[in-house]
Amino acid sequence: MKAKITITGQIHGNFTLLRNLSYDTKQNGMFNSFHLYYNSVADAKKAIREAYHSIKNELDPGNYQVISKNKDNTTLYYDASKAELYKEL
Repeated sequence: MKAKITITGQIHGNFTLLRNLSYDTKQNGMFNSFHLYYNSVADAKKAIREAYHSIKNELDPGNYQVISKNKDNTTLYYDASKAELYKEL
């Protein structure tokens, strides 16, 4: 099953998420949003998990509150931006 991650929010956070998420193909959306496409849901969840750890390693220990993700790796939050996984048929 194909999957898509949509990045929305403010410019700085959107580009930080885009820079750290690996993807197969990318499509630009409106208002600096992005749509990233994956061959499987597992690949998309792995990209979210790896991006979370990558961004967290770049942050100072006092700034860990600006990044979070849910337990099933379907949503990643950074500052005022969000990367959310959608399953496609």
